[in-house]
Amino acid sequence: MKQKFLKAMLLSLLIGSISAWSQQKPNNKVPVAPQRDGKVDISDLENKYWAPKDTDFSVVQNRTYTKTKRVSLSLMPALLLRDSYSEGVGLNATLNYYFSERSGVELSYLKITPENSDTISGFDNQYGGLIPDHGKIDSLIDLGYNYVPFYAKVSVLGKRIIYFDMMFTPTVGMVGYDIQLRSGNESESTFSYGFDISQHFFLSERWTVRMDIKNRWYNEDRKVWNTGVSTGSIFKNTTFFNLGVQFFF
Repeated sequence: MKQKFLKAMLLSLLIGSISAWSQQKPNNKVPVAPQRDGKVDISDLENKYWAPKDTDFSVVQNRTYTKTKRVSLSLMPALLLRDSYSEGVGLNATLNYYFSERSGVELSYLKITPENSDTISGFDNQYGGLIPDHGKIDSLIDLGYNYVPFYAKVSVLGKRIIYFDMMFTPTVGMVGYDIQLRSGNESESTFSYGFDISQHFFLSERWTVRMDIKNRWYNEDRKVWNTGVSTGSIFKNTTFFNLGVQFFF
């Protein structure tokens, strides 16, 4: 009787355990999103991962930082790169307004303090104070159209994500320069056109690190340094490298 009783108890415990385990077993079925008119609702996925365009969707993540309908001000130290007779640093201030993430306009002003390059110093030392005929760029003022085709993000050491974009800007404007003369320099200005390549590294909603390569093409009048007699003009290309900060209002 005792053995039958023990068997019955063990069987009851086994059945109870199996019943309890089956009730606690996790449900491995993937929950199905609520349906609308027989279709699976993917609106949460669309909002998180896709950028809407009318009724279509492109497989591009929404931007963490946006520029659309925003004004920004950039301040960047400038380094003169491409000039045979001059070298120097300056400061570039740029005001931007972005119509969308892809386009905008900008007004830019750059002031530079040029100095003689090694070429001028060598010429001066070799020929006893004579200076080659040339002009030194003094300032730039430009109006440009911004086109922003690239936007991406990069992981830094697996610890931080940095968002950045690349912008191309054709410009028109004026270049100010000084014709170098023994009797005293003459200030002149001339029409210029240019093409800039810019990179923005977003630090927050309002701040970016901005880097520009600015190219300008223009005609520069030349005069003989010793006598001041005009020798016509030359077509010139000048390049600047800018690196600074951009603030979004």
